[in-house]
Amino acid sequence: MFDIKQIVLFKEMLSDRFLGETFRILWPLDLELSSSSQKIKLLLRNERNGFYLVGAVAPEYLFYCTIGSRFKEGKKLEGPGLGNVFSFRVTSQDRNTVLLASNAITEDEYSLSHSYQTNNPDGSPRLVDYGKYCKHQRCLVFNDGVDKIVIPCAVIAATYYFTSISMREQVFAQNLRGLYAFANVDPATREATILMKPGAGDDDIARIARFAIDPHAEKCWDAIMNLIRRDQWIGKNGIKHCPITADIPVVQDLDLKVRGLRTANNRGGNTTVVFEILEENSRYPFERLRPQRHSPGSRTGEEQLFSPSLSKADPKPIVVNTPSSGKYKPVIIRRPAGAANPWEQSLIVEQTEILSTHEQHRRVSR
Repeated sequence: MFDIKQIVLFKEMLSDRFLGETFRILWPLDLELSSSSQKIKLLLRNERNGFYLVGAVAPEYLFYCTIGSRFKEGKKLEGPGLGNVFSFRVTSQDRNTVLLASNAITEDEYSLSHSYQTNNPDGSPRLVDYGKYCKHQRCLVFNDGVDKIVIPCAVIAATYYFTSISMREQVFAQNLRGLYAFANVDPATREATILMKPGAGDDDIARIARFAIDPHAEKCWDAIMNLIRRDQWIGKNGIKHCPITADIPVVQDLDLKVRGLRTANNRGGNTTVVFEILEENSRYPFERLRPQRHSPGSRTGEEQLFSPSLSKADPKPIVVNTPSSGKYKPVIIRRPAGAANPWEQSLIVEQTEILSTHEQHRRVSR
């Protein structure tokens, strides 16, 4: 069985000079996009001697490679990362405020100044400045009087968009329809139906249905690649570099449970810099969801449909919380690929089952 905890995500740490050394992730850097791969760079620092290391992971690993988490010989160490757990509410609007990190965070709130002096081959001094790449990353900023909440767009992308390989591939292809054939919702019963395409994961069904049915969510999906095209620059070997810009795909008062760092700010309040979203209660544009797939081996023209992981004789819809329910429903059910599939038991997911599944897989992924 696939176990993400056993994967060496940063192979640079296997070199002799880094064996036994512990590194902490400081901040996300640019995306690197080529015709064959998509990676996001991360800045890490040696906890013993302050040496900087730039590593790169596939975007679907951002949920695991969070700001403040620690790695040794390429593998994530057990235990909580930097910061504390906080809960608060933000008002997510049609277009939330996006700022450069340099304008969103002061040095006293969370330092993004990272550089060191070295020498060129001819002996002349040279400054290696990673801080300028940290500072041009994008962040969502929410102000509540004197208090400020800053969420890096990489954290938003990990939470809502890069939740699996198939989601990441279709985000960069700007092809939401690569995940489903059709989706609709009955306005009277608020029950939605979605026909999934091969390759779309069962864990992403509700997320895909939201992007397919809610025009605002779909607009947020398309905006990711639109902004990449606007902001990208071409480096060596034709590789494209750019910061990630991603917005929350719902318009609502959103309750968040996060890990981050909270400091006093110069306005007399507190600034919370979010490193990781642990739970959130974003709503869906339906009350029930009936997913379908074409049966394997069906011929063209045959409508042989089934609900994933369910008996054809007793298909049951997913039940999600509604705007009127007033209950929390953590969307983020984290699990490594290949681990026990939470949809295999039943596609009826009650409130208590969602919470226990989330807690179980959150522990697995840490």
